[in-house]
Amino acid sequence: MPERATASRLADAISPYLLQHAEDPVDWYPWGEEAFARARAEQRPIFLSIGYASCHWCHVMAQESFQNLDTARLLNEHFVSVKVDREERPDLDAIYLQAALHIAGHGGWPLAVFLTPDLKPFYAGTYFPPQDAENLPGFRTVLNQVAEAWRTRREELEEFADEVVARLQAEYRLPAREGIPTEGMLGRAYRSYTNRFDREHGGFGRAPKFPAAEAIRFLIRYHQRTGDEFAAHMAERTLQEMAAGGIHDQVGGGFHRYAVDRAWLVPHFEKMLYDNALLASAYLEAHSAFGRHEYGETARETLDFLLRDLTTPEGGFAAALDADTPQGEGYYYTWTPEEVAAALSPDEARAVMLRYGVSEGGNFEGRTVLHRETTVPEVAAELRIVPARAQALLARARERLLAVRNGRMVPARDDLVVTSWNGLAIEALALGYRYLDVHPYLEAARRTARLLLTEAMPGGELRHAYRASRSAVPGLLEDFAYLGRGLLELHRADPDGGWAEQAVRIMNQAEPLWDVGGGAYWEEAEAPDRILRRKEHEDGPTPAPNAVAVSNLTALSRLSGDITRFERAHQILATFHPQMEANPSGHAGLMLALDDVLQERKRREKEQ
Repeated sequence: MPERATASRLADAISPYLLQHAEDPVDWYPWGEEAFARARAEQRPIFLSIGYASCHWCHVMAQESFQNLDTARLLNEHFVSVKVDREERPDLDAIYLQAALHIAGHGGWPLAVFLTPDLKPFYAGTYFPPQDAENLPGFRTVLNQVAEAWRTRREELEEFADEVVARLQAEYRLPAREGIPTEGMLGRAYRSYTNRFDREHGGFGRAPKFPAAEAIRFLIRYHQRTGDEFAAHMAERTLQEMAAGGIHDQVGGGFHRYAVDRAWLVPHFEKMLYDNALLASAYLEAHSAFGRHEYGETARETLDFLLRDLTTPEGGFAAALDADTPQGEGYYYTWTPEEVAAALSPDEARAVMLRYGVSEGGNFEGRTVLHRETTVPEVAAELRIVPARAQALLARARERLLAVRNGRMVPARDDLVVTSWNGLAIEALALGYRYLDVHPYLEAARRTARLLLTEAMPGGELRHAYRASRSAVPGLLEDFAYLGRGLLELHRADPDGGWAEQAVRIMNQAEPLWDVGGGAYWEEAEAPDRILRRKEHEDGPTPAPNAVAVSNLTALSRLSGDITRFERAHQILATFHPQMEANPSGHAGLMLALDDVLQERKRREKEQ
């Protein structure tokens, strides 16, 4: 790799992603005043690159462009280049991702945004190839064009940047309103999901197909509320198809980030803590609601994956596992018939190839992503054995395949401990203990909660993320909300552990984020390095933090009898009522929160 001309400014970073780029020839700065001051002093535009440590296309662009001397020379000559880890700074990522959607019409990672010296975006994109390709300019072409535009049309670019920021600010300028949605809103959300439901493969929409854990939980509760069988069908079909697909790690448990196809077959191979925590909770809720053993088993395998592969030495959970190894994307998880035959007995190998669709041609770059191609009875019939014998063969084969796979080069682990995502893991583990009666899950939930309430709270103030006993970013609303949710679930599993009091403590720390005039929480504190403040209402890969806050406030009000918390929950729902009305299926988190509030209202009315 080319040597840097100067000492790396990223060498002392907390973020594993920034450390990955510490030796690039690009003269990277971390986000901060040093970079901003240079941009202002030299009147240079800022090139902002946002990614995360386990991101496949981030690695590709790094190898093709950021480690290339000619590309680095262009960046160093014309721009102040800044690296940001979206896991460490989700606040910045959300702002500039939304800006990219306005500017380019799409977003994703790696995210590439060009800013004025006062941090306003004027051009954006995602992955750029090193050379011009069909319908996509090469990265060096982009750099030359932006540099030339800044030199010759700077005033025009700055005016456009002002317009972008004004549009973004208008999106988040939500006044307080009166009147929360009624029960009819839940019906509208249900009908919206029926319109988007993939009746053949489960899930919602077409490819790429993302897990929708909160939507599944909403449909389960809607079924319980109304008895609607199609709501149950949508939830169950989605859970079954995901569990059978390649998005589900059939050998090691847990789920990959998303599927590139409608049928959940070929995944994008990174494994994220938040996906697995949310999906474990969804499968557990389905196990409780429908009494199906298979949902509990999928949840158990997912929680075991968290404990086995993501637990950090301190007792928290790492953010993610990478998609890549030197052998290529997904190699670690895929198989050839020869590899299966070498790892197993002939009967086991035959059973695995039948059950999981292992073939000569494969389904991904000449290799096979394991998926449930046939049922266990079908395997048994083909092998002329009883189903119980086939099940035992497959169980033993999976153990052996996992042992062989562990001998391969393991994907890198992003060991940043993100408070919010660990809160989701606490919830899943506590649910796992309650529904599956697995005591180690309760112990793990307790251990992680104690860690977050000490290590992640230097000086008593919650932080967003830490690594190697260091943290830099103050707590965001997602941290207070998701950790509060986890602690409340832990209280249900362990009522004498003092966890409800800790949930009160955490939610009280979110008080400075409350917008008295706007009826909801800001996502982050006001700061000079943010061009705006956000109030998110739609779910992303994780539920909207304000939605989780509603449920937390409702639960805490019930536990303590404090009516003011329940009134605040109403205020948040009232504020986001128009957005819920406009896009019901984009607000599963708020629909779940609304259901909680309506149920609590009924309970209180009965007691009066």
